[in-house]
Amino acid sequence: MSIRSDLLGVLNGSTSKKLPWFGDLSYYYQSLQRRGLLEKKHEGPEGEKRFYMDMGVGIYLYAPNVYRVNYGQEVNYSEVTNQDRIVARFETPIGTIESVQQYNRQAFCYDYVKRCVDTIEDLRIMRYVYEKTRYFENYEEYLSRERLWGEEGIGFALGEACMAPVQKLLSRWAGIEQTVFLAQEHPEEFRDIVHSIEQSQDDMVRVLAGSPAQIVALPENLSSDVTGEFLFREFNMPYYVHISTMLHATNKKVAIHIDGRLRPCLGMLSACGMDIAEAVTPAPFGDIAIEGLRGIAGKELILWGGLPGGVFSPVCSDETFEEIVTKAIRCADSKFVLGVADQVPPDAIPWRIRRVRELVDASPRL
Repeated sequence: MSIRSDLLGVLNGSTSKKLPWFGDLSYYYQSLQRRGLLEKKHEGPEGEKRFYMDMGVGIYLYAPNVYRVNYGQEVNYSEVTNQDRIVARFETPIGTIESVQQYNRQAFCYDYVKRCVDTIEDLRIMRYVYEKTRYFENYEEYLSRERLWGEEGIGFALGEACMAPVQKLLSRWAGIEQTVFLAQEHPEEFRDIVHSIEQSQDDMVRVLAGSPAQIVALPENLSSDVTGEFLFREFNMPYYVHISTMLHATNKKVAIHIDGRLRPCLGMLSACGMDIAEAVTPAPFGDIAIEGLRGIAGKELILWGGLPGGVFSPVCSDETFEEIVTKAIRCADSKFVLGVADQVPPDAIPWRIRRVRELVDASPRL
């Protein structure tokens, strides 16, 4: 049995010999690149696969997109990136919007210092952009990475980050405060724009549905304390039902990235048509103990996660790390994939990543 076949056993409802262990090491990997600490043998796509293999972790998520984007002649999109800054700009006949991200040298990531949506006029421009956007197949590039990963991993077909327009607004376009302000000050137009953007994305969903990927993931960065139950039920939930219905028609498994607070959104995911809750973060970093996840998620939802990224960091003692990993393995049922919630951080202790494989291999599968 391989890492991939263990996972497919969980996805298909059959018994796998070992608990599947798939982690997102990209943040840690990229920080090593930035610091000049990445070994030469780990450079490039083949080296990245070797990096995961050396750590004993299944590789997933970041295969190339299965779709290409064309903004058409009426939208000019530009992105200027250097070591410290990313400036993204949409120029249209009805106005221009742009975002600016500044590199955070301590955190090894980019922080928004300016978001592209601040006013209802900005949101109208974003709707215009989406109405003009078209999506086309990019399957061969995706398949080349799938062939490279082979039995050591599985490629996800990733939707846009994020798929639900309200999630885009909360986490990327506008931020929490401005999203709530727009929804309250312009309720009817806000709703109309959200629904218009949803409809414009059907082309992307069709490309995802026709792709060779077995799993389509919605990279929503969902956290219950940010989205809230009202916005989730009012906007996200109906749209997720729509997306999952289209994807299930071509036998895709649908995953959603829920990497923050779980209550109450985790308990509503099955009703949204989701098959997998990915990056599930339990207590003590999340709000639900790992023993309580199944009771809230329901019997059918595949839970993917269980190991908060912080356990790989010096903020946790070796004893706490061992205890959390051992408990996660012990609580894993036949619909559980051991994973990182949500990423291994830049200050990770390497032996701890390898230690998870040792503990998984030493544990009998229930």
